[in-house]
This record gives sequence, structure tokens and C-alpha cells, in this order.
Amino acid sequence: HGHEHAKGEHGHEHAEGGDEHKSPEGEGGGHHAHEHAHAEDGGGSAGGGSRKRGREEGISKPRKRVHNLSLVSSVGFTIATQLDCEKFNDYMTDLLREKGADLYRSKGVLAFADQGDVKYVFQGVHDQVQFGPATELWKPGEPRESKIVFIGRQLDIDDIHAGLRECAVDPAAAVIQVHKRK
Repeated sequence: HGHEHAKGEHGHEHAEGGDEHKSPEGEGGGHHAHEHAHAEDGGGSAGGGSRKRGREEGISKPRKRVHNLSLVSSVGFTIATQLDCEKFNDYMTDLLREKGADLYRSKGVLAFADQGDVKYVFQGVHDQVQFGPATELWKPGEPRESKIVFIGRQLDIDDIHAGLRECAVDPAAAVIQVHKRK
């Protein structure tokens, strides 16, 4: 668990194995406010050093990672034609393999040709994507259009636009709206 102290010394006990905290009322674990550090916090020592004592000795808390968000943007696409499922899967596989580290989030509602009234959804974080049928079908009269959003760093909007166009059943007739946000 990364730290030691006498049982009950700071208002809670540790469950068997020492990794989970128990409050005096006997409620199960999780983390809550208390005055000792965990090894992953950079505090804690075999002698039971606390965050409070560590700061007094000139040991600072670990700093939070600072992210440069100036290169992060989002872009959405509305594709007013049905997509070819195989082409879309191939395109997304290539895009995620090449740009997965820069794609923070991707998600969408997809209209595939030859799938009847089944609406598809996907969501992804970096190169990990979940894909499958939505809980609701396309409603009668509802436009069969795909809506896709990407959030990431240094997104090449023109390249993504061209790739999505090629996923359409009829790329030459595909109407794609781009919704860009910085």
C-alpha cells in the first residue's frame, strides 16, 4: 500500500491486505481525505511520513502534467449519404493506425447501406474504438446521414474529409458538411 501507520492512527483502518481503507463506521474503501501519502503520490515512507510532514521538510507534492491545448481542435462531419461499411472500417483502421496517438476522441452515428433500419454508433479513445448497432433503429422519414466527430491534435481536416468521402457508397455524389471548432 506504500505507507505504514498504527491501526486507527488517522481515523480509518485498512481492510485485510492493507490496500483498501475502512472508515471507523465500517464503510468500505475508496479514497477519502486523510493525512498520509501513498507511494504513487511521491509521499509515504517506511517510517510513516505524511504529506504534511513532507512539505515541512521541503519535499514538494508531485506536479500535475500540463497539456498544451493550443494544437487541440475538434471537427465534425455530417455525411448526407449512406456509407459502405467495409470501406468505412478500412478507412478507420488506417486512420487510427496512423494517427491514433493524436486522436483523443472519436464518435459518431453511422448510416450504412444494405443494413435495413439498423443505425450504428461508434466511440473511441486514441486507437481503441467500440462499434456496434445503436439501441434505436432509424425512424421512418429520419434522414439516413452519418455524423462523426474527431477531437485531437493537428487534425488534417482536408485529409479526413477526403477519406470519409471515399467511404460513401457513391463518393462523387456524397454531400459532406464540415463543422470545425478550435
